[in-house]
Amino acid sequence: MRLNKIFCLISSGLVLFSCVKHEVIPAPEHTVDLTYSFSGVVDNDTISLSADNLDYTCLPTQEKNLVSPPLLSSAIYYSRISSTLSTQSIQIGLGEIQWDRTSGDDPALSSFNTFFTSVANAFPSYNDNSSPGFKVIYR
Repeated sequence: MRLNKIFCLISSGLVLFSCVKHEVIPAPEHTVDLTYSFSGVVDNDTISLSADNLDYTCLPTQEKNLVSPPLLSSAIYYSRISSTLSTQSIQIGLGEIQWDRTSGDDPALSSFNTFFTSVANAFPSYNDNSSPGFKVIYR
């Protein structure tokens, strides 16, 4: 009987003190540090705009034309580099993606990715309305 009590005491001690403390690992944060800059020749002057220069920031925008099906909705995606410390800015619009709005107010992710990685958009030509091609506004 005494042997059973000692065995139970030792077993209880091993169970209580042998538990491994679990480590809590935080969920990953989905952050991306994107870099941006523009350099080009405008009216024979070399222009360079970047985050290191006069605190320029890059702001992505889009211009959507949402219509009811069966017509196709469209969007032009813009990227603007500007600063509150300078009057110089540049805005570039790329192409025009079209999609059926029955799937939502935005194109499907696969269509979006295909649009931006297609060969036609790798070397676009200049066009006043970005469709097809690109549009540049420099101030």
